[in-house]
Amino acid sequence: MKKILYIILFFILFAVLIKFLVSCEDRANQPAQDEVAPQRTVLLEDTDMTSVTVYFASEDKRYLVPVNVNINATKEVAKVALEKLLAGPTAPGLSPVLPQETKLLDVYGLGQTVVVDFTDEFTSIPEEDAALAIDAVLATVLPLADEYTLTIMVRDYVLDDFYGLTEDMPFGEIYVNPVEDIPADDGSRAAVYYLPEQNGMYLTPLTFFLPNDSGAEAAGDQDAAVYAALQTARAVADKLTAGPPKGSSLLSVFSPGLRVLDMDLNEGILYVDFSKEILDYGGGASLENMLVDSIVYSFCAIDGIDAVQILVEGETMDYFPEGREAGAPIAPQHPVNSII
Repeated sequence: MKKILYIILFFILFAVLIKFLVSCEDRANQPAQDEVAPQRTVLLEDTDMTSVTVYFASEDKRYLVPVNVNINATKEVAKVALEKLLAGPTAPGLSPVLPQETKLLDVYGLGQTVVVDFTDEFTSIPEEDAALAIDAVLATVLPLADEYTLTIMVRDYVLDDFYGLTEDMPFGEIYVNPVEDIPADDGSRAAVYYLPEQNGMYLTPLTFFLPNDSGAEAAGDQDAAVYAALQTARAVADKLTAGPPKGSSLLSVFSPGLRVLDMDLNEGILYVDFSKEILDYGGGASLENMLVDSIVYSFCAIDGIDAVQILVEGETMDYFPEGREAGAPIAPQHPVNSII
């Protein structure tokens, strides 16, 4: 009888020990009191927005093209922007970047990360189009979620091993249409300039990189911010006057031999003095508008530059040959490629 009691006691003690060990493991796996797990949040803007910029592909699918479209007033702009991206372009001369059957399951914030969840059709993107598709999602969403990173999921699972393009998720930055290799984290800064796509209907942003000059070398009364803006503007001018990158399908609207003779920045207005070749673009109102818009949107993408005064050989003009006004500083009136 004693022997049976000892056996029963042994099993009771053994069961208590197992329960204790399991309890310890559960507590070890729980987050500490001050480590609160992030909760899903709805991505909302502070105010209702009535337009949004969506990135589609150029007709030849070589570049991303931003298109600003009108939407019904909403604070859920990221969700609406993704739905517009999935619906594909309604304007001519553009191509969709995502399979037509793809649906948006959810988009939400998780801590400082935007999570975009698609249906399985997302994974049917051909390898040759995959990088452009991912960049389109990033370029469309990240500007609406400042200081957020972004993760792409398919039916609530992180998109792994997608042609080797998702290894660095969550993504934190997007460089649209880089014309050179993206540098390592060496302090370089990105700059953008705009050229028309192959049909001359839309401006295409192109990204290049500059050394991170803080403006410490600014001379005289020129402060660091003005110095940095002018350094970037001169680099952008070099890119514009050089024309499209070699082998690209982009249009050239700047005549060979065009030079920037002088440049100055005063109270947000950039004064750019071009050589006379600026007027040798071949004529036509459409081409003239593309030339002027390339200049204005390129320079006004630089922090500290709000408008551009175009001069030719040191003189201002009232109008370009086809009638575009040039006598006063020109500022962007709408987001680039606005479809009104």
